[in-house]
Amino acid sequence: MSWLFTSCGGLLGRAIDPTREGSGSFSATVEGKSWKAEEVSAISLFGFFTMTATKGENESFSVSFIPDQISTGKSYNFENEGEGKFAVSFTNNEGTFVPATGSIRITSFKDNRTVEGEMEFESLDLTGKKVRIKDAKFKATIIL
Repeated sequence: MSWLFTSCGGLLGRAIDPTREGSGSFSATVEGKSWKAEEVSAISLFGFFTMTATKGENESFSVSFIPDQISTGKSYNFENEGEGKFAVSFTNNEGTFVPATGSIRITSFKDNRTVEGEMEFESLDLTGKKVRIKDAKFKATIIL
């Protein structure tokens, strides 16, 4: 799979292969069951750091943020402070879920390449289905 970016920044017409962009780990408890990523990728583009963790063909977590807008070690509540600073989602066969309550904390961010953190949240999708994510821990490194 390739992504083609057609906006500014020197990437016009250049394909990016996300499977070669990074490595890492991601684990969590999803609705009381252990969840571990089979693949983790990370990319830094246009000032955003984005990590994606996938398991199988239909399950994934995504965490994006602007490094200049967060403080390492600080917990951000999704209900207020996290809003606008982080874009977080969990997707499975039942839909895409974004945090309604909970928190995220970036425990380490080094050289604009490696991020480590933890989070937990409760979410509702558009149909009202609730998903609970607990004890999520992640680490991702962009491979240059």
